[in-house]
Amino acid sequence: YIDVAVFGRAEGQITEVLNGFNFDNVWRKKDDPMVLRHYKIRQPQYLVKGENSVGCRNRCAYCQYTHTRHSLGGPVKYNAGQGMSTHETDWNGLIVDKPGKYITAWDGWSEATRRRVNKPVTDKNIVSKLIEIGNNPDIAGTVSLKTYQIVGYPWETEQSVMDDIAMVGAMLKDIDSAISNKITIAFYVTPFGPEPYTPMKNEPANIYINWRDLLAGVKVYYGVNIKAFIITAISGPFTLLKRVFINRAEVGDIDEFKALVFDSRLKRMPERYKVGWLIDNGKIDEKKFDRQGGGGSNPFFP
Repeated sequence: YIDVAVFGRAEGQITEVLNGFNFDNVWRKKDDPMVLRHYKIRQPQYLVKGENSVGCRNRCAYCQYTHTRHSLGGPVKYNAGQGMSTHETDWNGLIVDKPGKYITAWDGWSEATRRRVNKPVTDKNIVSKLIEIGNNPDIAGTVSLKTYQIVGYPWETEQSVMDDIAMVGAMLKDIDSAISNKITIAFYVTPFGPEPYTPMKNEPANIYINWRDLLAGVKVYYGVNIKAFIITAISGPFTLLKRVFINRAEVGDIDEFKALVFDSRLKRMPERYKVGWLIDNGKIDEKKFDRQGGGGSNPFFP
């Protein structure tokens, strides 16, 4: 599908890339069709027009971005700047001064979980931010917060997650009675997948719980001023399986992966049945998804 790929940033070199020069962060299909060479992720050289900062100083244990990208510019932890295609604004750096849509993240239903993965968002941070938004006299309409969540960390179970969601609902109920502005919180839930280069790279991936079936459409809290719910667009376990397989596969696993993706029986099967069928029929090596590592050397999971 592509002829050239640039790993990381390309400011200051893009003209040379297009003119055919070789760099250690540039892959060319004609030179390395099987991607056998090692490539570097080029770090930001300078901020481009419209950027306030790039990279992230938070160092969350699950996030590949923060562990592969140096931080540059500005005192804020993450703020791509106005006019940029901003995927997410750090919760504690979120500034809401008018109605509209904002994108942010908690990445854990409980404070205990967020602390465990080094996500610097406490329940106190959440409460103070929502009360600040909810009582701002300059906000004359609804504030919509698209809020990313991660579910299925190795220590989480179906019951623990539902208990944590119930606690969030109770917290929002208390806030609801203390504010006057309207706030909608749409939680976009992603199942945890261990990413390379992170402290959690060797943690197990839970391909056994279908979080979509469990959580999609759940109403976290519906009150007078606050409405919070979980969006139905949640990846299923087969999607998670493929992603982790790609992250952990060796070159010798390519044929096995192709068989998983292109098996005609899987194509006809609803996604919620696919992982169970693969396990029951011995089509996958579960060790790829249950890998444990780090031990006492892992600063987050001793």
